[in-house]
Amino acid sequence: MTRPFSCLCLVLGLAGTGLQAATLPATQPEADACTEVNGDQILGRDLVHAFPGFHGIPQEIRIAPAPVPGGTRVFSQTELESLAARFGLRDITPGKTICFRVPMAPLNRQAVFEAMRRALPSLDTTIELADVSPEPAPPGVIHFPVDGLTRPALLDSPAMWRGEVVAGNRHFRIWARAKVSMPVTRLVAVEELKPGHIIQSQQLRAEQVDGFPLPKTTSVTVASAIGMMPLRLVPAGSEIRFENLAKPFDIARGDLVRVEVRLGRARLSLKGRAESAGRLGDMIPVLNPESNRIFQARVEGKGSVLVDPHGSGTE
Repeated sequence: MTRPFSCLCLVLGLAGTGLQAATLPATQPEADACTEVNGDQILGRDLVHAFPGFHGIPQEIRIAPAPVPGGTRVFSQTELESLAARFGLRDITPGKTICFRVPMAPLNRQAVFEAMRRALPSLDTTIELADVSPEPAPPGVIHFPVDGLTRPALLDSPAMWRGEVVAGNRHFRIWARAKVSMPVTRLVAVEELKPGHIIQSQQLRAEQVDGFPLPKTTSVTVASAIGMMPLRLVPAGSEIRFENLAKPFDIARGDLVRVEVRLGRARLSLKGRAESAGRLGDMIPVLNPESNRIFQARVEGKGSVLVDPHGSGTE
C-alpha cells in the first residue's frame, strides 16, 4: 500500500528529488510552552529557568541571541547536551527540546502617553492620544522622538507619531496618533507676498497662537524671513511657512555679469549676460555679447561668475 508521505510527494512533484520524511521540520512548540525571555540575549538564568538542571552555569553569561519578537528559538537535545558539556555538567540529559520566546502584548496607552509627554515636557503642551498601533509589541522602553511627529493637514486633526520600543540593542517600530498643540509664534503676512519678490520687515507680523510644535529648524521668525522670497503667492493674513521660502537669486536672468576666466596663472575678464538665474555655487549659462557664444560659468557672488576651466561651452 502506498504510504501517505509518498502520495504527498507525488502530488507536490517532489518524487525523485531525494527528499525524505526525516527532513520535514518537527512540530513547532506552542508559544505558551516556551520560556519567556526579555532583552536581545538568552542568558544563563533564562536557561536555568527553562531547565533547572543547568543551575550550575553563570547567571549572566550569554547563551545565544534572543528570537525576534513574535518568533521562537528552540534548542535541540544535541545543543543542550553540548551546552552541558561546555559548562562541565556531565550528568545532564535533558531528554527534550527547550523553547524560548519574547513575550508580546498590546501597547499600554498610558505608557505611550507618558513617552509622548517625555518628548514634549512643556506644561503648556496639550496631548490627546487618539489611537495606537494594534500590533503586539515586546517589553522595553517606549520612545516617541519629536522628529517622528508628522504635521497634520489640520491643527484639530490627530497627527501621526512614529516611535519604537527599545529592548537592549533591538528596536521595534510602533506608531500612534495624537492631537498635539502648544503656544507657538507664527509669522503672518501683513500684505500679499508675491513669488520672486524680496520680503521686507513691514510686510510681516508675529503672533502667538496654539499651534503644532514645529522643529526649530523649520520655524520661521521675522529675522529669518526678511530678505527671503516666497515661492508661491502668500495672501494677506496667511501664515508664512518655511517650505515656501527661498533665498533670493544672486544673479537674475538677463543680468549683466562680470566674467572671470582662469587658465593656470592667466586671468581674463569680460562682460557677459546671464541666460538663467542662479545662486552662489550654481552653474549657469552666460552669453558673450561680442561673439554671441554661450558658455557655462559658476556664480561667485552678486553679479560675478567664474568660468570652470574643466567645463565646455556650447553655442
